[in-house]
Amino acid sequence: DVLLYHGSPDAPAVDVRNQSNGNILFNDLAYGSFSNYINVPAASYILDITPAADNNTVVASYTAPLGSLDGGS
Repeated sequence: DVLLYHGSPDAPAVDVRNQSNGNILFNDLAYGSFSNYINVPAASYILDITPAADNNTVVASYTAPLGSLDGGS
């Protein structure tokens, strides 16, 4: 399980999308907010950050190497 914290004070609410399939993992996350936990398979992901109002404009992409967490605590 993973969660996300939006810690960029000068950014609007954002969506976080799995680049490989386009699925939105976190939706409309506002500054200062934590998301709910979501369950994702242990793998490496590239996550695209988009303004919540416009899912077509990628403002940043990040690698999330979650494969090493398989079976971890």
